Amino acid sequence: MLIKEIYMIELDKTKERTAVIKVSGSLVTTKNPETGMLMPNDAFFRQLGRSAVNLAETHNLIVVSSGAIPRAMAHLGMKDKPKKSEEMPELQRLADIGNRLNANSYADALDESTAVDESTAVGVVLLTRSELTEKSEEKARINLMNTLGAHARHGDFVMANEDDARSYDEIMFGDNAILSAELGVALDEHGGFGAVDVVMLGRENGLLADISDENSVVEIVRDIDEAHEYIDDSGANELTNGGMEGKLEAAEILAMGGLDMVIANGNLESAVELALAGEIGTKFALNG
Repeated sequence: MLIKEIYMIELDKTKERTAVIKVSGSLVTTKNPETGMLMPNDAFFRQLGRSAVNLAETHNLIVVSSGAIPRAMAHLGMKDKPKKSEEMPELQRLADIGNRLNANSYADALDESTAVDESTAVGVVLLTRSELTEKSEEKARINLMNTLGAHARHGDFVMANEDDARSYDEIMFGDNAILSAELGVALDEHGGFGAVDVVMLGRENGLLADISDENSVVEIVRDIDEAHEYIDDSGANELTNGGMEGKLEAAEILAMGGLDMVIANGNLESAVELALAGEIGTKFALNG
């Protein structure tokens, strides 16, 4: 857990909240129905761009975007993903390429959704979990918070991801859910980013009581053991990592920091706004 610290930068609290929006890798690409090849999921980027514009007056926005590797594979026309055990540098290369492509898509979507005489800058912040959680990384953590604070003051849209060139934990084990949770806790403990909301966007409508019925959404979870009973990750996307187990671990990390989170379907129009309003998805309120 991040210890209490005094950070160098003081934020003008013009916005009362910060939204950490975790985007599943399954959302950023889709399959071309004619060729079967991966291609960018432009519809998703456009709807998230509209949400970002809608929330810009009230929220600082940080999107922790997974899917860099499948996005690069789509760009390069690759069908087969390199093996983690044998070709890690190749995966790290793809992650670098995909981060740039995803950032460009978010920027294009914002430009499309913003008035002609306005523009929103897009920042890309690459970080590691150790910068958020380890005392030995205090200087790096201060620099990270200062950078995010500067973005917040200017109203920038921030895309964050793990720095896969320095740490490949996300490639090996997860899909950024845990990184998103630890970032949310760090922002909340900083105190200068307002109240922190965490939304995990994926393909699922939420946690399902009946895996065969996509409408059987569990609206609120107060006991993590109960949530584990509903999990079925058998249909996980082979091109991405993580799954519902990672999201439950993220929920526990957030709960220890006094925060809730929502899991919702990112393909729905206005998914972020609806999730924040409690109108869709599953809310994890483990603190009661």
